[in-house]
Amino acid sequence: MKLKKLPLLLTAIITFSSSAMIIRHDTDSKQYLVNEKDHPAIFPVQITGNMKECVATLISPTWAITAAHCTMLINLDNKSRPHTVQIAQQGYQIKNVIIHPDFGEMKIKRNAAGQIIDVSMKLKDNSIDVALLELSKPVTHVKPIPLYQTSDEVQQKILMLGWGDFARGDKGTMREQPVNDGQFRRAYNQVDGIEGDYLTFLFDHPSSDKALALEGVNGPGDSGGPALISKNGERFLAGISSHGSYPDDMEAPEAEGQYGWREYYVRVSSFKNWINDSISGVKK
Repeated sequence: MKLKKLPLLLTAIITFSSSAMIIRHDTDSKQYLVNEKDHPAIFPVQITGNMKECVATLISPTWAITAAHCTMLINLDNKSRPHTVQIAQQGYQIKNVIIHPDFGEMKIKRNAAGQIIDVSMKLKDNSIDVALLELSKPVTHVKPIPLYQTSDEVQQKILMLGWGDFARGDKGTMREQPVNDGQFRRAYNQVDGIEGDYLTFLFDHPSSDKALALEGVNGPGDSGGPALISKNGERFLAGISSHGSYPDDMEAPEAEGQYGWREYYVRVSSFKNWINDSISGVKK
């Protein structure tokens, strides 16, 4: 991962410019809407008014997974007001956060209201953008999503889910002018490559023979969201939304998320041992 991409991650979180799905401009946007009850293991890391910031996925009764940089939103030091998430309409406190040790360290400065005012980071490898969230009690009314175990992700169709800003691929999204309607959306894409510990894929123009019927990508903000692969009627978590950018050989438009935009999702199969060891309490 090129370090020039890091400010994009920080800006998305600190300014709370959350963005969900950027969809095809030639398709009825209602086709992308989905009922939250159909995906109860997917939940926002933080809710501020009508805005839902970052996304996490329940992977065991007491653990969820998200992007490491999304943990900026979680203030474990505020004992009088524990950070609570809503999973299938029930509240659960975040008990502990485990950031992958190879990602690095983040120090968050907050004001009296708990809002982020400054972030300092000592990064080792910001491409290892993955963290685990431990819940204070088990979730008993939702089936967790199992991890994708194999390494055959390339050419697999993925399902993405998220809330927040909404845009179309012909115009993209401007961070200064977010359109956040709080609706839950899906989109599909196809993994076209592996780059280090990332799954990567492009937002293809509808005129391309590679474009899917409900193709889309996440915009800046809704990080931590899942890339789900279906096998034998069951969905598995294959990727975690980290960031996106235009390819180096493309003249980048001012807006983000237009056709040609490339997404980078942390590859879950690369970290399955760390995830399982952390959940089971194995010390490395």
